[in-house]
Amino acid sequence: MASKQSDSDNEHDEDIQSHQFKIILLGDGAVGKTSIATRFSEEKFSQNYKQTVGVDFFMKRIHLPRKYGLPF
Repeated sequence: MASKQSDSDNEHDEDIQSHQFKIILLGDGAVGKTSIATRFSEEKFSQNYKQTVGVDFFMKRIHLPRKYGLPF
């Protein structure tokens, strides 16, 4: 059975904006790129990392109230 959303729920859904940013970290080996990405995305830090070969992907979702959101 499907639930019916009220008009106020639909209005709230229209106010939600989604933005995606991609950040690329470049640098020499063993300078801390993986460390800083892990600290930001997972909010943890480890002093033991193996050198990354190739590419790592990290993702973090941040929900901001509309008044603090971006102007676009």
